[in-house]
Amino acid sequence: MSPEDAQTAGISATLTKPVRRADLSSCVMRMLQPPSTPPLPTPFKRPDQPRGHVLIVDDNPINQMVAEGILIGLHYRTQLASNGLEALHALSQHQFSAVLMDCQMPEMDGFEATAEIRRREGAHRHTPIIAMTAGALEGDREACLIAGMDDYIAKPIKTKTMDAALTTWTATSPGQPGSAATATAHGHP
Repeated sequence: MSPEDAQTAGISATLTKPVRRADLSSCVMRMLQPPSTPPLPTPFKRPDQPRGHVLIVDDNPINQMVAEGILIGLHYRTQLASNGLEALHALSQHQFSAVLMDCQMPEMDGFEATAEIRRREGAHRHTPIIAMTAGALEGDREACLIAGMDDYIAKPIKTKTMDAALTTWTATSPGQPGSAATATAHGHP
């Protein structure tokens, strides 16, 4: 690794092997002195607190893993459900910042689960529900919105798309309505 690559990676100093005691001592002393120039910003700083708690509802274990990995990377806490019935149970036990809902699942699909969530919430709560579906056909987004979902992202899920959707819908406190006026069709041009 070159000194430039090390600095880009956030490494402040390097030594070459074999390391001599005098070189190590000199390096440590330089590191303890205040820097003459401001340090480079860290390329990726995570917040101290999680950004929210998201329920991932998908019957495919690989899709669950991908969504969970993205969310963890974006610093969200997650919980998994494999169908709409499991989602309803999870929502009866915990409050979530948002729900990522697959549309096509066995036992209870995302459309049925969303309708039941909205019925149970009534006018007092509104958990943002973001559809995740591989069906990126004309009219799919509208079908999701008509079913009571707040937004739509197409699979395969992209980190930037998921981050943008969650940022839009979790800007308010958990369980409160997001701003539908600011929602966009994430994953669609």
